[in-house]
Amino acid sequence: MPEDIAYDENFRTEWNSVGDINTVTGTDFVEQIITTSIVEGPGLSLSAFTPTAIEEKRGDIEQAVRSNEKTTEPINVSVKKANYDDQEVTFSVFTGQTNFTVESE
Repeated sequence: MPEDIAYDENFRTEWNSVGDINTVTGTDFVEQIITTSIVEGPGLSLSAFTPTAIEEKRGDIEQAVRSNEKTTEPINVSVKKANYDDQEVTFSVFTGQTNFTVESE
């Protein structure tokens, strides 16, 4: 089963209680690989906080998910929540292996 070094929401290596590097496998591994491809590809920053910019970013994220070799069909990326007061968007990522969310920066 594939394994990778675990990182936290700030992309820092996670350590376990005995001081060893944490690792991820299974669904966590897939989520981490997909999240990395989103962050390193289109990123999570919006050019503007408009419906058009949000939809463009959603499409960019979906393309990154589809391009990832670890992703299996069905694939869907949608806007789960757009908070106009805080100018934050939560995107829902659904694949054949997992379902998780990522937030704009």
